[in-house]
Amino acid sequence: MGDTKGIFISYRRGETAAYAGWLEDTLSQHFGQQKVFRDVDSIEPGLNFAEVIERAVDSCEVLIAVIGENWLTVVDKNDRPRLQNPHDYVRIEIATALKRNIRVIPLLVQGATMPDADELPEDLAPLAQRNAVEARDITWKDDVRRVVATLENVLDSKEEGGRWRAQVGPRLTRLTAAKSAAGPRARPKELRALAITIALVIAAMIFVELILNLF
Repeated sequence: MGDTKGIFISYRRGETAAYAGWLEDTLSQHFGQQKVFRDVDSIEPGLNFAEVIERAVDSCEVLIAVIGENWLTVVDKNDRPRLQNPHDYVRIEIATALKRNIRVIPLLVQGATMPDADELPEDLAPLAQRNAVEARDITWKDDVRRVVATLENVLDSKEEGGRWRAQVGPRLTRLTAAKSAAGPRARPKELRALAITIALVIAAMIFVELILNLF
């Protein structure tokens, strides 16, 4: 679990597991299996489910929230809405991504629509402002291609930024170290102020000498 996962798939078991599985297959073929995280296949036996989920979400670049028709209203064994439970794993996944400003892509399946902010718990309310992709059964491949294209842009920009930091970072460090070794240097404004002060002192000395010569 130490490797960074590029794409996290969040879904509700028993409702959208099939869609999440199809999506994982497509993304794994395109980006590589090591870049895709889905809880059932990615969590080793004996590990704490919630802790692993949080770490995986925290390390991903993109989270895809698979939202089915009952995603908002599904209840637990006590007939309470699951999303209203702070310990609900789907809520934890998405809330963690939103809190860390990770790209969240809602993927609407089964004819689902995006919920309004006032229908969601406070920590999920920002999800209502995320642009969603509708994936219909009859156009599944084409709709998922749109998701793949978006992911390519996001992951490529992240990798490019990482390469830039790897190349430029050491140079900046060496430059900073060299400046520190050279000691502090006066700034242009400080040099100008010093020059003006010296000029005034010299002018004052000349003026005093002239006055003394007069008497």
